[in-house]
Amino acid sequence: MRVSKWGSIGALLPLLLATPALADVPAPPVRQTVDSNGVDVVRGTYNSNPTDITIGPAGLHGLAFTRYWSGHGWRHSLVVTMSGSGLTPTVSIAGASETFTRVGVTSAGSTYTADLANGSSLFREPSGD
Repeated sequence: MRVSKWGSIGALLPLLLATPALADVPAPPVRQTVDSNGVDVVRGTYNSNPTDITIGPAGLHGLAFTRYWSGHGWRHSLVVTMSGSGLTPTVSIAGASETFTRVGVTSAGSTYTADLANGSSLFREPSGD
């Protein structure tokens, strides 16, 4: 049996479209408190992150679609959200979050640095409103 490359993408489409409203699913924590058994030792919730589909090698050179159960709802590796205020936004990608603090504002936009001082940065262009 032969499956086209679009057949694999077509199989992912229902998973992507069935995602609940992101406002209903809280962002993952900035500092992970999940032990090796998937239990969040602070909240007491079970966390699961099954990988449904992988293409290519594991790591940076491959592609994986992974779901994350946070005790309150599902997120997946293709979800990117931004929450918080304009002074201290939180960016969440897949099962991780990072908080930023605004350090400068110019006519070109706002510059933010990561609160964990890991070298990450964020830039926001002016919206014009």
